[in-house]
Amino acid sequence: MRHRLLPRPTYANVMATAAMFVALGGTSYAVTKLPKDSVGSAQLRKGSVTASKLAKGVAVSGPQGPAGVRGPRGAEGAPGAVPQPSAWQNFGLENGWTNFGSGYQLGGFRKDASGTVQLRGVLKRDAGPVESVIATLPPGYRPAVREVFAPNTGGLSDHGRVDVLANGQVLWASGATAPGSYVSLSGISFTAEG
Repeated sequence: MRHRLLPRPTYANVMATAAMFVALGGTSYAVTKLPKDSVGSAQLRKGSVTASKLAKGVAVSGPQGPAGVRGPRGAEGAPGAVPQPSAWQNFGLENGWTNFGSGYQLGGFRKDASGTVQLRGVLKRDAGPVESVIATLPPGYRPAVREVFAPNTGGLSDHGRVDVLANGQVLWASGATAPGSYVSLSGISFTAEG
């Protein structure tokens, strides 16, 4: 069996190890051998103790000057400082579209607190072309480009599609119509132009 020899320690390794033991021994000596309250301001160099070296919560006191003149009271917080959603506005429905009624939400729009436009309401149309304008949004409530949505529908077709155009038109873009059919605009939201 062959034994592997460990490398010989170098002078630098021996000195580094000795320095570590001296440093640790000195700290231990100072902690265990110095009498209580034996280090005071006479033993400290000027400027050696700074606020960052003090324990958290220790107050630093020094000469205090006279109190200054009290300033004027600040203004009360302005009402509405926190952004609020705008009030819901009803749609001006077009091309035979009406609110579904029977206790369902009326068609409308608003901006939420972040400025996102939201649509809502359950609408119906008994007859008309496959593609038709439901309503037109005013400036400030329009997308910068055409947006496409797949809303919940009933009796209109297997699927429905509502587009919101940059000119503000809310457009029923696909699907057939049937008596008593509906489309829900609730949940449609987009970022307004600008």
